[in-house]
Amino acid sequence: TAIIWDLTTKQMDFELFKGEIKEKSDISIALQLKSGNVIICYHDELKLFDIGKKEKIAEKIIPEGVWYILELKNGTVAAGYGNGDIGILEIGNEIKVKNILKGHPTSVNSIIEINDNRIVSASDGNTNNLILWDLNTPDTKLFLEGHNNSVTSLARIRGDKFASASANDKTFKIWE
Repeated sequence: TAIIWDLTTKQMDFELFKGEIKEKSDISIALQLKSGNVIICYHDELKLFDIGKKEKIAEKIIPEGVWYILELKNGTVAAGYGNGDIGILEIGNEIKVKNILKGHPTSVNSIIEINDNRIVSASDGNTNNLILWDLNTPDTKLFLEGHNNSVTSLARIRGDKFASASANDKTFKIWE
């Protein structure tokens, strides 16, 4: 289940979608959007909740599964799929797939926004595991090579700088 806590009272406020989750499914990601709504991912389902009204607004099945989500400055959401794709989602009264970015060999496990219309994504793949995307031209991508194995996390530092870490090849890199 997913629980909303009231930190003032240190009590549970309410549970989201109690009883709706498929048996043996794990909640993998929860993210509060700038709108105040919360999007939760588990297995192949995304669910959007209005926290104020304590109700579900929308849901979307993503057959590939969702491994990572990030709200972008333009209000869309970048979702890293289990098959290596990235879905650019419009979130409103429903969840719509605006675009699909293809390029990773396996699951996308981290995404950061560098600046307006540019993101970097990381994958569990052993080669070409970082990709710089220009969202204005989705077919344009730059493969960033430097790790010998899967990248486990990305972090934006400042400006156009970011860091990548790989637990498998035991490296931490700064990129410009």
